[in-house]
Amino acid sequence: MESHLAHFNSRKPSAFIGSKLAHYQLKNMLKPHRTPFSKLSRLNNRVEEEQESTAIVRAALREREAAHCVGASVRGKTLVILADSSAWANRLRFRSQDLLNELKQIERFAAVEEVTLVTNATLAAQQRDPSDRSRR
Repeated sequence: MESHLAHFNSRKPSAFIGSKLAHYQLKNMLKPHRTPFSKLSRLNNRVEEEQESTAIVRAALREREAAHCVGASVRGKTLVILADSSAWANRLRFRSQDLLNELKQIERFAAVEEVTLVTNATLAAQQRDPSDRSRR
């Protein structure tokens, strides 16, 4: 009995990549680049920035609150904090102004004007309907 996926084996992998995504093929991203502006370098830098932002935000929070901070990133003038539940997002929301005042002393957060708290459920809803910002 032939597998229902057998016809995929006969095609080249590039056949599954749309023309807009062709330049993002993994083999091209992993090629050694002499410039720090390669796609992989930019992606790696963004991940490192978000990890550092998360560590700084966690350090500014109380220990119990920090345990529920899953991630943090600066997007323009907004600090986005990802909490592991809506209950903890609400608790952190009450402390967001104090947290912002403390973090503004750090260069990375100096331009931040607002704090937005989200959960995985909020992110999933925004992916379904990006115009729905009511849960922020």
